[in-house]
Amino acid sequence: MSVHYTLASSGSSRILYSHWHEEMEFLVVARGQARFRLGQEDFTIRERDIVVIQPNMFHSVDMIDKFPCELYSVLVHYNFLAGPEIDDIQQKYILPFFFGHIVYPVHIEADMDNRYGLLNVLMTIIKSHRKKEKGYELFIKSKIYEAFYIFSKYTAF
Repeated sequence: MSVHYTLASSGSSRILYSHWHEEMEFLVVARGQARFRLGQEDFTIRERDIVVIQPNMFHSVDMIDKFPCELYSVLVHYNFLAGPEIDDIQQKYILPFFFGHIVYPVHIEADMDNRYGLLNVLMTIIKSHRKKEKGYELFIKSKIYEAFYIFSKYTAF
């Protein structure tokens, strides 16, 4: 599990080069706007938007008209959530997402998040990761499970 911060101001039009990874990713737009590409799909992401990227999906981010853009990425590997035994939680919610059998909304726009409340959960994770207070790993893990709960509650699958 890791948290990354990206500030793109001027210079290159590419914020994040096309890449993929084994981790799932929550991308949070803290400021500005950008062009996001996931597989063959392109869309504009704006301040307070969230993008949910399943593992092994090619994605990239480009600047729009050289406007500054701040992004946070919360990456979560399956092993961070998995236990030594495959329990009901892993079987119903975690494994199906990581294997692509459950697809959650990819682009959660700021006004849509009023329903979910996911931005608050992710910002709490980001702040806790930055502070690294005693036991922060436990707290972050619980918040990631909370994100899965939010999706299971509001997503038909």
